[in-house]
Amino acid sequence: MKFQVNTEQKPKPLVSIITATIGREHLARCIKSVKAQTYSNIQHFVVIDGKEHEASARKVLSQFDDLEGSSNGLDVLCLPYPTRAFGGRIYASTPHLTRGDFIMNLDDDNWLEPNHVQSLVEAIGEHPWAYTLRNFTKNGVFVMRDDCLSLGQLHPIWNTTERAETESFVDTNCYLFKRSTAIELSQNWASVSFNDNPYQNDVHFYNRLLRRYPDHGCTLSSTLNYEVVQEAHWEYVTKGNQW
Repeated sequence: MKFQVNTEQKPKPLVSIITATIGREHLARCIKSVKAQTYSNIQHFVVIDGKEHEASARKVLSQFDDLEGSSNGLDVLCLPYPTRAFGGRIYASTPHLTRGDFIMNLDDDNWLEPNHVQSLVEAIGEHPWAYTLRNFTKNGVFVMRDDCLSLGQLHPIWNTTERAETESFVDTNCYLFKRSTAIELSQNWASVSFNDNPYQNDVHFYNRLLRRYPDHGCTLSSTLNYEVVQEAHWEYVTKGNQW
């Protein structure tokens, strides 16, 4: 009796990357970084935050010739009106619309190192979620690693429960979720306003996520490039890194 060996490789899981945009010029850099990933099975789902931003967003998107149709191309959705929520409401709702086995968020002014997706897929394993670390950049140029803010539980300052619940977080752009995890926790992206504290939503989401799923993975490498646009923020993170 002859046995036939199946040599076909199992297809890679699909990773959906959600980008909320108002058509800023940085969007092109963001898209190019997704296209440069070493991981091959990616859906980039770009959501334009309102008709008032569609013209500027479409101008940037016109640079790319594989819109809406290519398996590794761009899927684009324009909302009829703006959410004005810094992406929170978009990240809360769009996981239900994507096709991915895994889901991640990427703001339009940030971009990825080429191994970002691959390293996160390897880190997540059987965990419900995983995260990576990040770099701080200015005008697209590396300045320093983030060694003081988006660290999750890695920094000793978070060893006490009281401080962890008010200060520790992982940046929105640094996560990879299993689809079921992203959908289950999605409403938490829209639960807190950014008006008082730009990190408040990240802290809120992170603590809800950690309570529900304490088991997680981490790449221990900095593959997310975070563009710092406010000068006051530079003084803050510089002192934080020195600490």
